Amino acid sequence: MRHCCAAVCVALLSNAVALRLLPRRVRFWKGKKTPVAAPAPAATKSEAGHSATPVERIEPARANSEEQPWAAAPAAAGSEVASHGRSATPRELERIEAARVSVDDPWVQARSDRELLPFSRACATADELTTRLRDTAAWRNEWALTHEDWSFATFFVKHNDAFYDDDGNGALMEWLPNSAGAPEAAAPATTADGAALLILRPARYKLGTIPREDWLRLVAWQGSRATADWPRDEDAAKPGHGTVAIIVDRTGSGVRNQDPRLLRFLLPPLIKHYPSSLQRAYVGPVNAVFYGIWAVATFILPRRVVGRFMLLRGADWKKQLRGELGAELSAKLPPNLREGGS
Repeated sequence: MRHCCAAVCVALLSNAVALRLLPRRVRFWKGKKTPVAAPAPAATKSEAGHSATPVERIEPARANSEEQPWAAAPAAAGSEVASHGRSATPRELERIEAARVSVDDPWVQARSDRELLPFSRACATADELTTRLRDTAAWRNEWALTHEDWSFATFFVKHNDAFYDDDGNGALMEWLPNSAGAPEAAAPATTADGAALLILRPARYKLGTIPREDWLRLVAWQGSRATADWPRDEDAAKPGHGTVAIIVDRTGSGVRNQDPRLLRFLLPPLIKHYPSSLQRAYVGPVNAVFYGIWAVATFILPRRVVGRFMLLRGADWKKQLRGELGAELSAKLPPNLREGGS
């Protein structure tokens, strides 16, 4: 969940008011566009961009063997192991098995091929994969503490006075329930691509009220649930299987909510220990303050991850969001995120 966790941090905590960093080039267009060539066998609905309203995207980088070592490898015929909808190659499966044998750790031994495939695709060699898994196992044993309760409900009740009022719109973070009244422990609603849907509300964040170590444990714990516990085998062929889609509801968010120091603490370990897990990030409404934040995001995040962000601009940003998610999933959103809601 590396890039998903990084996206969470960027959405909530980054600030470029005093950094004077320039964002990478963005493109503006209307309607459907042919996606940039990618290793996936076919573009997904969201990757093709099917909203008829102007949205802002960062052009994804073209796949190459240097940045994405697996990009040039053909899919293995009949392989049942997939990540982001792409079947594993025999070489990838061999590399995973070799690393599993080399790393004597319960966490690694308990991981399926599907869970380890993103790690393999983030590494250029078998030795690099072995080292990455060994480091990640040690890190997760310290930070992603599965024997403790780091659910959103527990965390936000415990720190109830550490946030700005929610104006009735909800907590700072929540998984979108798949059905009304569903408990947080249940698998959340997913996009058409199979990605679990997380909602962030940066306007609720208040600087310096919670230890940064607690934030890291919260994101790491939630990341483990989303990438390991919730994905269903029947969704393995979907490009978002084992990933997360994020809605960043920036209503009311401003300079007071930005925390660059916390961002610099959180991003390095999350980028390292959670391989590609961000399917799409929808950010709206976009205003002048956000472009300063976006400058930091595009400076820190890998270019291919920047391409997964969709910036919803204009008064009809909720309509754009509905166009991307579809009517059925949009109907499950909180009222303030639905088209025509307030």
